[in-house]
Amino acid sequence: MNGVRARTAWTRMQVILFLLARERFQALSPTSRDSYFQIAGIHGMPYTSWDEPNLTAEEVRSKGYCVHANALFPLWHRPYLLLYEQRLYEIMVDEIIPNLGLGRAGETELRIAARSFRLPYWDWAKNPQTPKLVLPRSFRIPLVKRVVDNPLYQFKMPRGKKMSDYGMGPLRTMEFDDAIQYGECVATSRCPTKDDLDKFFSDHSFITGFDYGKTAEMVYRLLTYPLDFKSFATTARDATGISASESSVMLDMNIEFIHNNIHYWVGGEGGHMSQIPVATFDPIFWFHHCNLDRLFAIWQTLNPEKWFGEDKTRPFDQKVVGMGDTVTNKTPFRPFHKDEKGTLWDADAAADWFKLGYTYPELQPWMPDDDPKATLLRSISDTYAVSRKEALEMGKPSGELAGVVDVKDGSIVVNDYAVSIKYSK
Repeated sequence: MNGVRARTAWTRMQVILFLLARERFQALSPTSRDSYFQIAGIHGMPYTSWDEPNLTAEEVRSKGYCVHANALFPLWHRPYLLLYEQRLYEIMVDEIIPNLGLGRAGETELRIAARSFRLPYWDWAKNPQTPKLVLPRSFRIPLVKRVVDNPLYQFKMPRGKKMSDYGMGPLRTMEFDDAIQYGECVATSRCPTKDDLDKFFSDHSFITGFDYGKTAEMVYRLLTYPLDFKSFATTARDATGISASESSVMLDMNIEFIHNNIHYWVGGEGGHMSQIPVATFDPIFWFHHCNLDRLFAIWQTLNPEKWFGEDKTRPFDQKVVGMGDTVTNKTPFRPFHKDEKGTLWDADAAADWFKLGYTYPELQPWMPDDDPKATLLRSISDTYAVSRKEALEMGKPSGELAGVVDVKDGSIVVNDYAVSIKYSK
């Protein structure tokens, strides 16, 4: 089963199936292992085991499964996305399609649509605005002849229960004096309004206090700077845990750092996306992380020889179940099992997305192309190279720097500097 994870190339039926499957997914009892509540809870709160019946409460106390601040960050989230995608597919074919009463021909058409369904991604660098699909509070779906509460607007607890009824508690963070009472929630929230969020993207106020420019430019540099695997994959922290920005600007050029800012911009002051232990309950989390996986796959395609053997675990707000001081490409990705024998995923198993049955629009090697790498780099430049586009505009005969910036046949030579200075006082 293979398919392309896309931003827009969905059929109308796939959108309907996605919304109906999400609605059903969220309505499942939080006591069910396969419910949205429990699968979202893998990431952090309510700090319970998932599909590991022999794990004791003490072993998992105050710990989540999600991996951050080391080289496993983009890799661990890959089977997590697969689990989410698989559950949506199962609900489509097992629960939604058979109960629509469309007859054999109608069911066949929908099953074909379901088989080619892949997760959507939100390219917040190219389109730094809230995705339209998550904004309405409800949709009218003619196929089922009813109005449906938009399951992408927020996650609502089944039967209006509080999250504390199923183990969610308060969360203490460095940003607030008092604990945030997430256990009292009956639904998720995003604190900024749509206009506020759009402004965060336009102002690009990064969490370190530094201004790195537009998010698109950050992505362009991420994909084109000569980084090794660990430098690309994760936030770099020095021995004291101080932000890398205080020691080297290059150390903030990684996919995890960019990812962190999107979380904070979307979640705002205490919204679920702003806090790692509860971020997955917000449906927009999956759009965000699918795009991160896409950027990761693009980087892998440009750097096929780059990999890692070992990395240290760095200070992180949330402790991780079973995580030691070092990780390797063979570290088990708990709690994700590849088979009924209980074999756990690891980095090597998650490395090739083609073998996992999906790809992205930019990464279709079966398409005719004499130089696919050059085509990919050109696409990255056209989509994300903000500074280059601005320089081209200024170098035109009518531009501000005509005669200073040399532009010929659409090409330009511009130096892009990243400076790190170390000196003795």
